[in-house]
Amino acid sequence: MEDFHAVMSVTFHPAEDDNLQPLKEKSGDLLKTATAWQKGPVPQGYNAAVTKPILKRLVKQCNIINKAVTAGKSDVELKKLITEGHDIFHEIKEKCNNMGH
Repeated sequence: MEDFHAVMSVTFHPAEDDNLQPLKEKSGDLLKTATAWQKGPVPQGYNAAVTKPILKRLVKQCNIINKAVTAGKSDVELKKLITEGHDIFHEIKEKCNNMGH
């Protein structure tokens, strides 16, 4: 989860300011870390039954993002896609954490 968060952070936050270059450079890493997270154990303190389906959506969204970058989609489209991915990530952080964080 932390590996994914590190990549999400350096791609999403610049995109908020219309700088899509980090996303264009790291969309493959975003997909790779999301996939690795999905294959690994659910983080301690997280509800696996709730986390796994949302994580599946996150991996799907990261795949869509990576394909959009590869296809040369517009910055407007990429910003929309990374924002959706960021929202899914926060859904995991908010809905799945049993520890109330």
